[in-house]
Amino acid sequence: MLQRDNVMTLSRALSLPISSRKIIQLSMEAIMSRFLVTALVAAAMTAAISSSASAYFCVARSPNGAIGTAGALFLGRAQMIAMRRCVLRGGGPGCQLACRPW
Repeated sequence: MLQRDNVMTLSRALSLPISSRKIIQLSMEAIMSRFLVTALVAAAMTAAISSSASAYFCVARSPNGAIGTAGALFLGRAQMIAMRRCVLRGGGPGCQLACRPW
């Protein structure tokens, strides 16, 4: 059988003296405030990471006319994708890369 010694039901909490109820209420307020702070920090980090200023657009061109383009959040990833597309489209090892913030 499942033991429920550490679980406080609502009826049991209401039967406690007022001082004990106040402690439970304060702990719930502390949990809620921590949750709200964590949610705000997560929202700020998400907004900062996904802003358009932190994205890059790269173009790789070869002398024979093959072009590979890519846009990514990180510069290294955008470069890698653009270069791979240029090489796979027939550019070979002569592809030259140019990148800018998006």
